[in-house]
Amino acid sequence: MKFFWPLVACMAVIIASGFLKGAGVGYGALFSFPQALSNFIVTLSTFYAFTHVSVTIIALLAKKRGLHRE
Repeated sequence: MKFFWPLVACMAVIIASGFLKGAGVGYGALFSFPQALSNFIVTLSTFYAFTHVSVTIIALLAKKRGLHRE
């Protein structure tokens, strides 16, 4: 199992760099995915990241002030 997680992380970095390079926002990569697919994936990832961070921050603030739902 000690070998599994670093391997997964390495593969994720390689795949992510391919999408970023294809979208035109990355630097040197081994390969690049097609631009349309890369732009779509980068856009979805950005929307997800901003939404997730926003919801997490609001949930933490609500919990701290006792406004959370039960």
